Amino acid sequence: LKLVFPKPAPAATGASTGRNLLKNGNFENKKQSWITFGKVAFVSGGQQKNGQYCAELQADKSGVKQVVTGLKPHTEYRLTGWIKAGNGERAVFKVLVNGQKPAVAASNSEAYKRVTLTFTTGDARQAAIMFQKWGSGNAEAWADELVLEPVSKNLK
Repeated sequence: LKLVFPKPAPAATGASTGRNLLKNGNFENKKQSWITFGKVAFVSGGQQKNGQYCAELQADKSGVKQVVTGLKPHTEYRLTGWIKAGNGERAVFKVLVNGQKPAVAASNSEAYKRVTLTFTTGDARQAAIMFQKWGSGNAEAWADELVLEPVSKNLK
């Protein structure tokens, strides 16, 4: 009797590394590690996706931002998280990398929706990660469980 075992398949391109480069991406420590602008709160009471807290943007032109340093140049990264917005208004994840156009992914879902965007660093070693609401209405928007992770090695 000869047993033959198949070789394991290689890891899929873009597979999760399981390493979150954001600090407090789940907002459990409320404002810690985030810069806020406009009218922002860190709330519980059923608005969160998981855990006890989430970020709540309470007015137009509001948001949270975290500058992540120590990124590798010419590397692709992925930001994922959950967004929901009142009255179908638009809320976005935005990534700013020096010398590049902003990478943006939006949702106007009134239930939590998983939102993903990828970006490359070019020559940069840092990026500003933002959740913001920049529209015409004043309904709230919420985000929770943000994760930033490398997707690929040096692309140069």
